[in-house]
Amino acid sequence: MFGTRKLGIVAVALSAALAACGGAASISASPGASTGKSAVDPKGVLKYGQDLTTAFSDNFDPGAISNSCAETELSLIYQAVTKTKDNVSIAPGVAQSWTVDNPLQITFKLAPGMKFSDGEPLDSNAVKLSLEHTAKSPYRTSLSVITAMDTPDATTLVMHLNKAQAGDVLWALSFLDGMVYAPNSIPTADKQPVGSGPFTLAKYDVGQLVSLRANPTSPVAKLYKLAGVDFVQVGSGPQALTALKSGQVDLIDVTPEAYPAAKADPSIGIVQGRSLDYALIQLRLNAAPFDNPKIRAALEYAVDRNTINKVVYGGQGEVADQLFPKGTSGYSKKLAGVYNYNPKKSKQMLKAAGFPNGVSFTMVTLGGQPTFERMAPLLQSQLAAGGFKVKLVRIQASAILQEFYLSKTANAIVSTNLTNGPALWNNSLNNYTPIGFIANALGSPASDIVSPLVAKADGGSFDPKIVGPPMQELSKTVMAQGLEVPIVFQPRVLAYKKARVGGKVKAPIGLCRSDLEGIYIKK
Repeated sequence: MFGTRKLGIVAVALSAALAACGGAASISASPGASTGKSAVDPKGVLKYGQDLTTAFSDNFDPGAISNSCAETELSLIYQAVTKTKDNVSIAPGVAQSWTVDNPLQITFKLAPGMKFSDGEPLDSNAVKLSLEHTAKSPYRTSLSVITAMDTPDATTLVMHLNKAQAGDVLWALSFLDGMVYAPNSIPTADKQPVGSGPFTLAKYDVGQLVSLRANPTSPVAKLYKLAGVDFVQVGSGPQALTALKSGQVDLIDVTPEAYPAAKADPSIGIVQGRSLDYALIQLRLNAAPFDNPKIRAALEYAVDRNTINKVVYGGQGEVADQLFPKGTSGYSKKLAGVYNYNPKKSKQMLKAAGFPNGVSFTMVTLGGQPTFERMAPLLQSQLAAGGFKVKLVRIQASAILQEFYLSKTANAIVSTNLTNGPALWNNSLNNYTPIGFIANALGSPASDIVSPLVAKADGGSFDPKIVGPPMQELSKTVMAQGLEVPIVFQPRVLAYKKARVGGKVKAPIGLCRSDLEGIYIKK
């Protein structure tokens, strides 16, 4: 989950922190109020409550940050080459259209006359320079397959690839990987970002405030009714809800711990969306004990996913006994129920593997994150019943990258895989093939099986008939070999003050994303 080879790790860690997330279509919603023009305050600034200490890196340069959750803020400053507003398709962004000319070439067409907020032209050369800059990042590995980019004219960019991964590139270009900077701003983008998004940076106080104001020259300015957005530090969980109730902020991400109280308050509106994000146990596959496939296989039966969904997520999630949820082309009916909680079977498998006294390992949990703080001891108890003795280690989300992935602390981590959108193969490309950050950090013992399946799906069409069969086979392989332990597909839930926020509030498609189009502050 790094970059789009997403740094869902940190992001997740952080965002997982926001653990109620995701969602293409709204499942339930509380109406904002009248949408008449008279209700709109043209000077209205939305106060969005976030735990900025974990959800935002001290950096506005997509090519330099390691925390993917900065997407929430940066997507309002920059436009990306493509865009996604749901989990099933890719839409135009800076690029009006594109064609996959052949498996190794994509041609993008841009709208003429676009400009950045500083007046520089947003043309094909600006896109090229932006992608070349971002491709240098060790966290944006999706762009590593780009070998060259041609700009035959101001509105055309021809991208050449060294691997047939057009679909993955198109998906990556909708995220941090595809954000487009004003060329003159690249050297100072970390502190002085210049993009063509609907807002510009007005003020930044580290760990306290990211203040944005409307950019009237943005190509997408007409889609937004807010004069600005202030991301305000509020913490997560119940702390965020307290800030919302007091009027300190107008909108928050709702964690499972805060959901019942938010739902019960008549002054608060709730929107909930279905998500492809899912909580999981990631394993260090290149070291004992999880370099042993027999131990990993037993682990799949030692987690009670139903209980975790009920106790931790209040039943709002969907049990993840495979990599993809129901309703996606990657979902396999054949896998449903295969990995139900069976601690007796887990113990028997460990004994057969030569471990009659069980297996001990150390597992990282995210410190200060209410959802994961609650989940970890529950997992510890369930795993103990299945023959696994688990030592829990709390690490703050901001230190996860260094202490777990780079310094090789502990054997496993409870984390979140961010949504793949229509590119269902994306997480597995990162996690289990040689190109991925996670695969290189934790090991990829099944890359010879996973890589061909990813290649079959990644053609650029996102056609479920093409993507589905290899993804179902991939899911079967990952579960059979115990490469990870998926737990729960997490919903994305937002709460807002009805008296302040109008328009149609929408739950974004997953963690670390926002969708503020059309909402406004009431007069």
